[in-house]
Parts: sequence; structure tokens; C-alpha cells
Amino acid sequence: MVASLGIEGFIAVPQGFAHWFESLPDAKLKIEAWRDDYNKSRPHRALNNLPPSLFVASIEN
Repeated sequence: MVASLGIEGFIAVPQGFAHWFESLPDAKLKIEAWRDDYNKSRPHRALNNLPPSLFVASIEN
């Protein structure tokens, strides 16, 4: 399930997901850590299944 913007402008979180975070600052920290890992550390198909840092190193040589 994906969170959606509610009528009042608040993010509607599907039931069962609220326990992932203890507070808003905790949510921000965990989401930023996930985003950083997702964008920098995991392999990307478009980059020949390499993480971005290894891909950049491979084209610089």
C-alpha cells in the first residue's frame, strides 16, 4: 500500500504502518537512511547492476 494525500492535506498512512516510527523526527531519520541506501548503495539495472559509486569508478578508469 502507498500513503496518499487525504482530503485535509495530511498524509494518510495505511493501518498497520504507524508502528514503524516512534515520532516524526524518528520517521525522518529512518526515511532518510532508507532513501540514501536506496539511491546510493543498491545496484541499479540502468547502471549495469552496479551501485552508483562503483559505476562512476568504472567509467572514470
